[in-house]
Amino acid sequence: ASRLAMLLEASAYFGIFVPTVTDAILRNVEDVVDYVSERAAIQLVFSMAVFPGVAAKHEYLFGLLFRRVGAGTSWEKDKQRVFALWISQMVQFPWLDFDMHPRTVNASLREWVRVRQGHGSPYPREVAQVSSELEQMGVGHTCFKQVDAPYELDIVLEDSRDVLLVVSEVAANTGRPVNGALLQLIHLQQLGWVCHVISRTQWRELPVDHRQRYLLGVLRRVERARQLRISGASS
Repeated sequence: ASRLAMLLEASAYFGIFVPTVTDAILRNVEDVVDYVSERAAIQLVFSMAVFPGVAAKHEYLFGLLFRRVGAGTSWEKDKQRVFALWISQMVQFPWLDFDMHPRTVNASLREWVRVRQGHGSPYPREVAQVSSELEQMGVGHTCFKQVDAPYELDIVLEDSRDVLLVVSEVAANTGRPVNGALLQLIHLQQLGWVCHVISRTQWRELPVDHRQRYLLGVLRRVERARQLRISGASS
């Protein structure tokens, strides 16, 4: 079960979803669910939260695995992820008839706040820089918008649900969000926001006079995604 959990987590980390493989792995896990460790349960719950529709399809197994989170001591080595899974329960899986132990939630929250340096945006300096460039470009937006979740939206584009998020967890070769950032985007999408990431590393490496060119590329992607949503809604 541990090897299966590691395999599924590796796919979920990068958001690589192969439904047939995922279903096969989870069927095998269900056969040996009594022997699944807490560490493996955390990996599997994370994977099922990332992959669309998987938790509902394997509802019985998901419930059993979620109950393992916080049952031992393995969660203490991965508090940030455990708190993200608690958010998943609130946002993605309110139907789950089990509450994570308050001790686990509170300790994980403290670690979450410590790493993110508060309850707000983890990278306010970079967000302020992006906002300044957008203002010079005449792009209307608001910064640091509060939502009904333990997140703060970095930049919300004017008259839209489009959000620009500065994140550090991106794949080096594609620039796409991975791991915790990927799960955060899923949470915000569930709340009705459409997120577009700005790699913090890439932004910090940009010469100042290249920043607006970079943001133009981001805004073009935002517009393309918006047009696809409109065409999809009308078809």
